[in-house]
Amino acid sequence: MTKPQNKKTIPLPMSKVTEKRGRGRPRKPDAMTNAQRQAAFRARQKAITVSVTVTENKRSTSKSRDELSRENERLRADLADLQAKLRIAERERSEARSALRRPTDKRKPSIFDVWR
Repeated sequence: MTKPQNKKTIPLPMSKVTEKRGRGRPRKPDAMTNAQRQAAFRARQKAITVSVTVTENKRSTSKSRDELSRENERLRADLADLQAKLRIAERERSEARSALRRPTDKRKPSIFDVWR
């Protein structure tokens, strides 16, 4: 509404509102209901075919199993021998290093001897 003295304002055409518009986006005329949408999904899932191939696994013979067991035992024994040799080598290396660190003269060791 404008004042009658105001000659500069152009009146806008007002359309007559018969009903109040609802909130949100309006529905499409061909929109499916949730039940229709779920039924269509189930029909699509039924149409999908799944091919399954079943293969029979042959059991290994006891002979091959025994061979593998013997080889496993042999490898475990080799591993134990190598670990024992490694411990001996590490002990010898430690002894050699400590022998090198021992002072040959009778001087008093300094604090820097520890970090060598």
